[in-house]
Amino acid sequence: MRYTVSLRVFHSHLAPSEIEAALGMEAAGAQTAGELWRTPKGRETGTIARQTVVRFALPDADSQPLEAYIADRLAALLPRRTQIRKLVEDGAGIEFFVGVFLDGSAGLTIGAPLSARLGDLGIDLTLDMYSK
Repeated sequence: MRYTVSLRVFHSHLAPSEIEAALGMEAAGAQTAGELWRTPKGRETGTIARQTVVRFALPDADSQPLEAYIADRLAALLPRRTQIRKLVEDGAGIEFFVGVFLDGSAGLTIGAPLSARLGDLGIDLTLDMYSK
């Protein structure tokens, strides 16, 4: 099993630059509410984005177990705790988006302590599973 993780933020009206400033990170990709939706390759879809979506690339996992990797990334965000909570209070959805690539069957556990720390900041954990 291998995985990739990104941090995504969704908001009804904030500009991507406001979200970047709040998190102190540079976005790898963004869509702005009210503008034409573009594919990751830049092709316009003809659809208007209903919300701002900002994606932040995160470092490679280096074969670290997923739970440990998420814990490390969460720890890196803790200096921005106040800004993250403000975004959430203002209606933002924030998630670690995890693409899990399976060769067969596998299981993974995100323990209660890490789940509680994610919940304390209002950050969701989304798992998107792919099998060969």
